[in-house]
Amino acid sequence: MICPECHAKVPDQYSFCAHCGHQVKALQPEVAERLTEYNNKQMAKQSKRAARNAAKQNRQAAAAASNAQIGQALDRAINQTASPAPAPIPIPEPVPAPATAPAPQPPQNPKNDPRNQEPRWKQREREAAEAAAAASQNAEQANVNADANAQPENVTAQDAKPEQPPQNPKNDPRNQEPRWKQRE
Repeated sequence: MICPECHAKVPDQYSFCAHCGHQVKALQPEVAERLTEYNNKQMAKQSKRAARNAAKQNRQAAAAASNAQIGQALDRAINQTASPAPAPIPIPEPVPAPATAPAPQPPQNPKNDPRNQEPRWKQREREAAEAAAAASQNAEQANVNADANAQPENVTAQDAKPEQPPQNPKNDPRNQEPRWKQRE
């Protein structure tokens, strides 16, 4: 079929031209009825929207007008009842604060000042190191005294302890890099 408006070819099952929208076939009565109902519903929706918008605009205009009227009425009321400014209220003299106890003085001896003291964990480490040093001095003194009092014995090669070979520093875990550094 060919459209009478734009002369484009239109398939036979189409009622309207796909190019210009012109009606090519007469609509069946039930389709025409449904189309009319749809158009009527759409027009009713549009008219309801328009009515709602108009009512909203009217309410806003009325509110603005009433606000303006209220503002004008307040201005008139203020101007009519305006009286001279009231006399300033005298401010009483401030009452001196009651005498309080003197603030505590910081300790005069810096040793007793807690801000100058080292943390407890450091104190404990230092005390442990001092105790270990004192114990090793006592042990050395005891060894010296024991050696001075000891009788020389015949020491055989079998009795002598073999010297320990020095440990390989590569295998010592304290000399190795941490694993996170090795991965870099």
